[in-house]
Amino acid sequence: MSLITSRQNPLIKHVAKLLESPRERRKHQQFVVEGIHLAQLAMESGWPVTQLILAESAPRHPEVAAMLAVYGAVQPILLSDGLFQQLFEIQPNVGIVVLMSQPLQSAMTRGGDFSVLLDDIQDPGNLGTIMRTAVAAGVSNIYLSQGCADVWSPKVLRAAMGAHFQVQLSCDVDLLSVLEALNGKMLVTDLAAKQSLYDVDLRGPVGMIFGNEGAGVSERLKAVAGDKVLIPMPGKVESLNVAAAAAICLFECVRQRCL
Repeated sequence: MSLITSRQNPLIKHVAKLLESPRERRKHQQFVVEGIHLAQLAMESGWPVTQLILAESAPRHPEVAAMLAVYGAVQPILLSDGLFQQLFEIQPNVGIVVLMSQPLQSAMTRGGDFSVLLDDIQDPGNLGTIMRTAVAAGVSNIYLSQGCADVWSPKVLRAAMGAHFQVQLSCDVDLLSVLEALNGKMLVTDLAAKQSLYDVDLRGPVGMIFGNEGAGVSERLKAVAGDKVLIPMPGKVESLNVAAAAAICLFECVRQRCL
């Protein structure tokens, strides 16, 4: 393996742009996965690998060596440890990065009785956390409006901790059309609602809608959502962070289905 030491290398310039720019990720339909854990999940999922990138010292790590043995058909590119540290937020001794192709939108829809709809979630940390929680709760489909943060950004990928590779994602969709097509209860949290989350039967097919950090769920979606619910909050706070609210709602559904 030849060693790359310069940021002027065409591949390195391309990867740097993918890390920084949603526009570049959309243009090339690619994204960058950083770190051993995420790389393992991504590659085990069977998604197309465009390029494997390693820090110079990484092949000595036993987990990295094991991955190279399994995915030997993918010829890795080797970066000097110094260059690797400039580009990525992981240590060179565990430095493995995978350049991957985004899945085709047409291949990302399937049936399921538990869906999440995300309406303009703009904070990458919130978006990734909701995705991770949704997968843990057994959600089958996640639908994202055009106003959501870029789901393939490094921050979202890190916060989601592999959720991208374990759930069906539909991005830049019209959530109103999705709502009209889904079966079952459609749940939205609303501070003005009279009905408690804990009074709703969630054991059948259900979709849960979570909205923008500041504005909440749009009025047009609220108008067609069948169940507007309130999360009881005895403490003196105005509202919950959207990722916290999502976790409460999703795992109330899990609790009811486990009874």
